[in-house]
Formats: sequence, C-alpha cells, structure tokens
Amino acid sequence: MGTGLATSFNELVAVLNDVMGMNLEPEYFEMPYDSSTYQSDTQADMTQAEKALGWKAQCNLKERIKETIGLY
Repeated sequence: MGTGLATSFNELVAVLNDVMGMNLEPEYFEMPYDSSTYQSDTQADMTQAEKALGWKAQCNLKERIKETIGLY
C-alpha cells in the first residue's frame, strides 16, 4: 500500500533527521543502472484501493516513521 503522495529521497532523509534528532547529510553516487531500464520515480495509485476497499491512508510518512522508530 501507499499514500498516493510521492516522496523524494531528500524529503525522506529530512523526515528521518527530524524524527531521530539528527542532521545527517545524504551521500550521493552515480546511478549504477541504465536509465532506459531503471524506474527512477514511483508513486502508488490508490484509486482502486479506494474504490474496491474504501481504503485511504490515514496518516502521513512522518507519523508512520515516528511510530515505527518508537517501536525500537
């Protein structure tokens, strides 16, 4: 499942830093895959889940990360 909202790598790093009280910088490297065979952007289409199941995401990425980290 997804939320239907795209999240960039940099946004994910920012959320993780915020939740964990850190200030880590992402380490970038050259793309090791051929761009014609690698899907660099993905985003869940939640249309069918909403229609068939009446399901819609109830919280955002930051809330879920906080909850998950809290379990550890």
